[in-house]
Amino acid sequence: MPLTNYKSWSKGNSSALERIAAKTVIPAWETSFTLSKNANVFALGSCFARNIEKALLSSKVNLSSADRDSEILELKINLLTGLLNKYNPVSIYQELLWASGKEIFPDRGFVRFGDKYCDLNLRNQARKGTLEFVRQRHQQLRQYFARALAADLVIITFGMTETWFDQETNLALAEAPSPRLVKEYPERFVYRSLSHQQCLNTLKSTYAILREFGQPNLKIVVTLSPVPLERTFSGQDIIVANTMSKSTLRSAIGEFVTETENVDYFPSYEAAMLSDPNIVWMGDRRNVTDFIVTKIASEFINRYGLRG
Repeated sequence: MPLTNYKSWSKGNSSALERIAAKTVIPAWETSFTLSKNANVFALGSCFARNIEKALLSSKVNLSSADRDSEILELKINLLTGLLNKYNPVSIYQELLWASGKEIFPDRGFVRFGDKYCDLNLRNQARKGTLEFVRQRHQQLRQYFARALAADLVIITFGMTETWFDQETNLALAEAPSPRLVKEYPERFVYRSLSHQQCLNTLKSTYAILREFGQPNLKIVVTLSPVPLERTFSGQDIIVANTMSKSTLRSAIGEFVTETENVDYFPSYEAAMLSDPNIVWMGDRRNVTDFIVTKIASEFINRYGLRG
């Protein structure tokens, strides 16, 4: 059905009012491409990316970003624990930048943590080890993220604007540094909330890396995670901070998609936020149910021709 049939809030059989009255709301969106059912798909980003990966795997999509047989623990259990989640736009961009080889991860990004070392680009619960261990793991994970450059479709799920930076390397951390890390390095880390323009510029830089080093016919789908902030460092009520974070990202994504070829926006955020809360959210109102993820992913698979 053409999108012109969805333009009214209250008039017609496809009005927004009529659709929102349903328990499950999957907004219409314009798909600018379709893919073969054997297309190589790579998903990265926030925890909602893991939800999408699980649903795609259950539908037998060729998903190169999920590898349960890997020897790398962080990758092997990523679907369960989200060890490789990237929540803010800058950390996603960095990962692809290093994967391309255009820049090299700075050695000062491996930080002494007690008697071991940690990798600032990984989440806090990632394994610590010797300097040799964290260097080797980073190289292995760089090769993993390079799979995005060999993919036919890259799905990027953005999560938040609240970002912590390492002032020594200017790296964006995957998440807020642990209290113990801050105690050991009290002047090293700084919090910033990305503006609309900073998000937009980072999206453009991410796209440039994928176009330069990715496949010639690479297609990109960007999404916004509906999962709210667990906590905020902004000093605001978390309800206000979360709305600001999601709104800023959604605005930047909208502008980016409008002016960029071979990139679609997939309205998973709107689907979750407008569907019946009782079927979308678990009891904590943060984690989404398998039911709604399956509904959203199924529509995605059908629209892009990935179903066999």
